Amino acid sequence: MNLNNKGHRSPEAPEQRDFETFAREAFDRGAEFHGNLGLAYSAFHARLLSITRKNLRADAAWWSILEFARRLHTDDLYLAVACAERNDAAWQRFAEVYRKPLRDLHQFMAQGMETAGDMADHTLIDMFLPDRSGQSRIASYDGRSSLLTWLRVIISNRAINERQRACNRIRKVDPEHEIPDGSALDSLDSHIRGDRYQPLLQESLKTACHELSTQDRLILLWRYEKGLQLGQIARLIGVHQSTITRQLERALKRMRADVVEILTRKYQMTPAAVDECLDTIADPAHHVSVLRLVRESTPPSSVAELERVERAGLASASASSGLSPVS
Repeated sequence: MNLNNKGHRSPEAPEQRDFETFAREAFDRGAEFHGNLGLAYSAFHARLLSITRKNLRADAAWWSILEFARRLHTDDLYLAVACAERNDAAWQRFAEVYRKPLRDLHQFMAQGMETAGDMADHTLIDMFLPDRSGQSRIASYDGRSSLLTWLRVIISNRAINERQRACNRIRKVDPEHEIPDGSALDSLDSHIRGDRYQPLLQESLKTACHELSTQDRLILLWRYEKGLQLGQIARLIGVHQSTITRQLERALKRMRADVVEILTRKYQMTPAAVDECLDTIADPAHHVSVLRLVRESTPPSSVAELERVERAGLASASASSGLSPVS
C-alpha cells in the first residue's frame, strides 16, 4: 500500500490525495446525516484504512484502495465507528434509527416467540458490550454491507439458536417438531456477498469472455445454453468428440484463470476474497449469468452462424441417425 521503509504510507503518492479527499468528504457526509456524534476524523480515517488493509493486498495501489473505499457504506460506518468510541450521542442515534427495525425483525424471525421484544433489546446491548478483543461488538462492522443488513445476520443467527434451544427443550414431548436450519442466515450472508462482489465479478467475467476464441464461445453456448451433447457438437464442427471435451475444459479453465487474475491484479483482492467472490457465480439470486455474458461477447454474425449451423447440422444428424434436434 505504498509504504515507506518505516512502515508508513508515502505522503508523496499522488493518488493518496484523492483518497484523503474522499475520506474527508465521507466523514462530513456521515456527520451531516447522523449529526455531530463527537467522532474525531482521525478515528474514522484510521478505521477506513484498517478495513482496506484487511481486504486488499499489502501492496495495493492507492487507486485500488480508493475504489474499494467508495463501495463502502460510509454513512453507516461513521455511526458504527462513533458507537465503537463509546460516545453517548452515537448510541442514542443508533437506538433511534435501529430499535424499531430490530424489534420488527426479531418478531418476524422469532415467529411469535414471547422473547422477541427482549431479544431486540439484547441486540442493542450486545452491540455495546466488548468482545474478546475488548472492543464493542459494533466495532467489527466494516461497511461492506449496510448496517441494517449486518444486524439482520446477527439477529437471524440469534433467532435460529433460540429456536434450536426451544426445540431441544420440547423434543422429548414432540419428537416430530421441525428444527429450523440456517437457511435464513445463509440467505442473508449470500445477499451481502452478492452486493459486495457482483459488480466486480460481472466486469471480470465480461473481460474473460472476450478473451475466448469465437469457437470456444460457440461451444460453450451449444453445450450449456442449447443443451447439446458433446457428440452433437463434434458433428456440427466436424471433429472428434474428445477434441470438444478438451476444448471445453480448456475454455472453462481459462475463463476461471482470467477472472482470478483480474480480481487479483486489477481489484487487488486477496485469495480468500477471490474465492468468496467466485462463490457468488453459483448463487442464482445474484443474477451473474455467465452464459449471457458469453453470448453478449460473441459477434452477432457468429451467433447467427451458430444458429444456422445448429439447425442444419441437427437436421442432418436427425435424418441419418435418428437424433432429435435440441431446441
